[in-house]
Amino acid sequence: MRRSGRHKPNGVPSKPSQTPSMGGTSAKLLTIAILLFIITRCYIAFVLDPKITDVTLYFGYAAKTIDRDREPYRDFSIEYPPVAWWSIAAPRLLDGRRLDQSRHSPTNWSILHDYHQAYRLEMALFDAASFVLFLAIVRKRRPQLAGWAALTYVLTSTILCHVLYDHLDEGTLLLSMLGVYAWTRTLGPGRFSLAWSWAALFFFGLGFSHKLIPVVAAPFLLLGQWREPDRWKRMAVGLFGLALGMAGPFAIQYAVSGSGVFALFAHHAGRGIQLESLYSTLMWIGSLFGRSVSISLSLADGSYCVFGDWMSAMKILSTVLFCGFLGGTWIWAAVRRSCIGRAEALGLACYAFGACAIFSKVLSPQYFVWSIPLLLLAAVEALPEKDKSGCILAGLLIVAAGLTTWLFPYHYFCAPLDPKVVVTPYALIPASPEDSLAPSSLAYLVLALRNILYLGVVAWMGRMVYKRVGKNGRGRTGSAFGAFKGSA
Repeated sequence: MRRSGRHKPNGVPSKPSQTPSMGGTSAKLLTIAILLFIITRCYIAFVLDPKITDVTLYFGYAAKTIDRDREPYRDFSIEYPPVAWWSIAAPRLLDGRRLDQSRHSPTNWSILHDYHQAYRLEMALFDAASFVLFLAIVRKRRPQLAGWAALTYVLTSTILCHVLYDHLDEGTLLLSMLGVYAWTRTLGPGRFSLAWSWAALFFFGLGFSHKLIPVVAAPFLLLGQWREPDRWKRMAVGLFGLALGMAGPFAIQYAVSGSGVFALFAHHAGRGIQLESLYSTLMWIGSLFGRSVSISLSLADGSYCVFGDWMSAMKILSTVLFCGFLGGTWIWAAVRRSCIGRAEALGLACYAFGACAIFSKVLSPQYFVWSIPLLLLAAVEALPEKDKSGCILAGLLIVAAGLTTWLFPYHYFCAPLDPKVVVTPYALIPASPEDSLAPSSLAYLVLALRNILYLGVVAWMGRMVYKRVGKNGRGRTGSAFGAFKGSA
C-alpha cells in the first residue's frame, strides 16, 4: 500500500484504509447473540427469582431516607458513593406511597415488592444500554469480531444471572461503556475530538462516584493524549472532565449530608480479606500445607472475611499487588509513551480496569458483571487476526463465570438464610461461621480453580496487550489492528 505523504497527529493517516467489514460468520453469530440477549434478559427480568439478593438491603437504605426522614451518610452509614446511592433511592422515589408504622403490614410488603421490581427493571435498562454500547464499540474497532465478542458477552452475563440485576454493578458497567464509547469517537481519521475525550474521562469520573474502581482507566486515557500536538490543553480539559465526574456528585451529596459522605473511603480501606478473593485462596492453600496456619470465617464489613495467621500478610500483599499492577502498568506505558496513541491507551485502559478485580482484596461475584466485558474489549484491541485465541479466551471466561455461579448462590451457604437458598454440605459458608468452623474443601477448591483461571486469563491478556503496544510502536495506523497486518 502506498503511503500518503501527509499524516494526521498520533499516527493516523490522512487517507486511511477501508475498515474491514463484518464477515458472514460474524454476522450470524451477532444475530444469535442479539436474539439470545433479548430472550435471556426477558427471562432474568420478569421470570427469574434470584436466590440471594441485595435489593432488600437497598430498600432499607431508601426507606430510612424517604419514609423515616433520616439523612444518608449523616444519620446512617452507606458504603456506596453518591451516584450508587441515587440509583438505590430512585425506585423508591417513584412510588408515592409511604411505609406504615406496622412493619409487616400488607402495604409495606407491597411497597417492598414493587421496589424490588422497579430496581431490577432499572438494572435491566442499564444492561440493555450497556450491550448496545458494547456492540457499537466492537463494530467500530473490529467489526469482524462483533459476533464473537457479543456472543461471549451474552453467555457469560447470562450465567451470572443471579447477580445481574440484584446488585449495583450494572451501573458500573454502563458508565464504563459510556466512557469507552466516547473514547472510540476520538479515534480514526480527522481531528481529535476534544469534546468526546472530555466526555470519556467524565464518565470514568462518574464511575468513581458510583463504585470507585472505574477511575483506574483514566490515567491511561490521559497518557493516550501525549502524542497530540496540543497535548497540555487536551490533558487539562480531560483532567477537568475527570475531576468534575469524581468530585461533582460528592459535592452535591456533601451539601445535603455533610462530611459523612467521605466515611466510605475509610470503610473500604479497612475491609478485610474477603472470602472469594485471591488472597483467601492463598490462605486456604497455606492451611493445607502448614500445620501452624489456620483460617476461619466471620461476617465483617458487610461481607464474609477470612481470618487467620496470614491475614495481616495478605492485607499487605493485596495492597502491593493491586497498586503494583496498576502503577506498574501505567509506568510501563509512560516509559513507552512514544508508542502509546489513543487506540493503545484504550486497550490498556480496558485491560487494567478488567484485570484489577483479581488483585483486589474483595472479589464479589458481581464484579465479573463489569470485569469480563472490559477484558473482552481489551481482547478486541489486542487479539491477533485469524487466530484461535478468541475461541480459547471465550471458553475460559465462560468457565470462570460458570464456576462463579456454581459457588454463588448454589454452594454458598450450608444453612438456609432464606427458604429460596439452596442448602448444601459443600458450601463456602459453614452453618455457623461465627463459630470459626472451616468451610467445605470442595467449595474452596472450586473457588481456587476460578481464581487461578481468571488470574491466568489476566496474565495471558496482559501479554497480548503489551505485545500489541510494542508492535504498534514500530508503525501504527489508524485502524484497530493495522500493526498486526503490517499495513502502513
